[in-house]
Amino acid sequence: MYQSFKDTPIKYILNLYEKANTFFGIQGSYTAQLLLYGMLFLVLITFSLFY
Repeated sequence: MYQSFKDTPIKYILNLYEKANTFFGIQGSYTAQLLLYGMLFLVLITFSLFY
């Protein structure tokens, strides 16, 4: 997972974005998107701190 993120970050993020949108069904709701991706961003920051 981490390796593929390093190889092609943009493609990986876009793919993850689409998957998350279809999974949560929040294409129209910007508030839910902001909450979700804010939390994902925080998780990524903590991951980068530990590695």
